[in-house]
Amino acid sequence: MKWFYILKVCFGGRPVNPSFGAGTNRPRGLNLLDIEETIVQIHWRLARVTIENKPYQEVLAIYDRPHTFFYLAPPYYGIKAYRLNFEPADFETLARSLAGLKGKFLMSLNDRPEVKRIFAGFTIKPVTLKYSVSPKPSSRDSLRRELLISNY
Repeated sequence: MKWFYILKVCFGGRPVNPSFGAGTNRPRGLNLLDIEETIVQIHWRLARVTIENKPYQEVLAIYDRPHTFFYLAPPYYGIKAYRLNFEPADFETLARSLAGLKGKFLMSLNDRPEVKRIFAGFTIKPVTLKYSVSPKPSSRDSLRRELLISNY
């Protein structure tokens, strides 16, 4: 309950260094009058969802079925900012793994020519978005391009 409470009241759902929306006029995300209903809704929404924290190769091998949907968010191409980073060869391996899936997948990656080349055999849709959830505008608030890559 403590985790749920912090996630619902901190700005942008950031439990680490939460800003709690200081300086904004945004409504808080938690209403104690409907907390039971909120938890029940979350329960039913996630009742048939499995979230794993394993290497993608293991997850694909365990769960791949014609009715399975995978969402993948690998480290961005060419960016070394993660606990576990990918090298260019890792993206090639990922593309080969995804090509053999029975199920469906959707993956988001940064818009790079290398990514478009590696995943050219899939459906690629460019999208524009804003990365920041900061309450104050910053240079990071500019619009960015990402790619949605899928096998459908």
